Amino acid sequence: MKHENSENNENTEKVKGKDRLIRIFSNRRYVVAGLIAVICIGGPITIGVLSSEGEKIESFAQRWKSAVESKDAGKYRKLWDPSLRDSKEAKQQYEEAVKRTRSYDKIVAQVKTLAQRKDPRNPDLYQIESIPVELFKEKQLLMRTYRDLVVKRKRPRKRWYLVRDQERRDQQEFPQRSHEMMAGTEAEGTITTTEESTLTGSGKTSGTGTEQTAIIGEAPFGISGSSTPVDTQLKIKQVLGAWQGSWQNEDIQTYMAQYAEEARITRVTVIDGKEVRRKFLSKARLRQGMERLNKRYSKIEVFISNLQINGDTAVADVGFLQTYKAFTPASGNRPAYRDFGTKSLVLAVDAENGRWKIYKESWKNYKDVPEFPKL
Repeated sequence: MKHENSENNENTEKVKGKDRLIRIFSNRRYVVAGLIAVICIGGPITIGVLSSEGEKIESFAQRWKSAVESKDAGKYRKLWDPSLRDSKEAKQQYEEAVKRTRSYDKIVAQVKTLAQRKDPRNPDLYQIESIPVELFKEKQLLMRTYRDLVVKRKRPRKRWYLVRDQERRDQQEFPQRSHEMMAGTEAEGTITTTEESTLTGSGKTSGTGTEQTAIIGEAPFGISGSSTPVDTQLKIKQVLGAWQGSWQNEDIQTYMAQYAEEARITRVTVIDGKEVRRKFLSKARLRQGMERLNKRYSKIEVFISNLQINGDTAVADVGFLQTYKAFTPASGNRPAYRDFGTKSLVLAVDAENGRWKIYKESWKNYKDVPEFPKL
């Protein structure tokens, strides 16, 4: 009897074991089927992501163009590498770019042809050089500037993100009309000579030298293009008067206020008719230099002659001869330092406040030359 019960229990266990095997096999079948389905459906997607070349540089450039032209700060910020969006450097570049575009009516970024190069140490890092960006006010082109971008490709989507966005201060351009204006002026104007005239801080003329200045027509203080509006000439002379007067009075605040924030200043030294040195200054470095001069000298005199103004109601090219004299208590009435050269300026109307500002300045200091240079 006990033997029969034992056999029955054994048979029951076998049946239960068989049922468990069936259930396990059945579950495995579903599991395997599920795995096969995932592989069939998800496999190509995964393989596609891994094998795809990702976003092209040209596509990113179009996204950057759209963000810049829209002047949408949020849209522009999304272009940045998420790990850099809150970094100090990225924040500064971001704020400068937004500030640059805020006050203009229209912005056009030219991204059809890109000068790009890969970082030899990092295949996912590219530099896009000199993208032209045109800035308009009231449908008139005021400035063309250029930007350098550094972009990084991030996995797994291989999408490009902005790492650096900087303006090239050495490549700012303004509408140039001076050649046409000067050609017209020379054809129409009458050239006469007079004693050297200088523009002082008060807007009056003075001069005791015997150097000769060419004056075309009846334009005061020098040469001006015949198509240059009188209003433009007067406003620019006001800027130059404030610029010169504040320099002589060692008024750094007023002096620097005549320059745009993005102004580019070039200093060139010419010895014996040959250029021997050239350097570029930002507005901040110009301020530092002026502060050093004010500490070094007790008195400064700046004389402007042969003034030329050629422009329209928004942009103007300005050129003149500049004589600079600096005195110390020990030098008395004799200058401790003196230089002479040509100064070329590009002034434009600030789109934010409507004031004329200096955007470019080039100074050529002539040394060891037998004759004064000509404009």
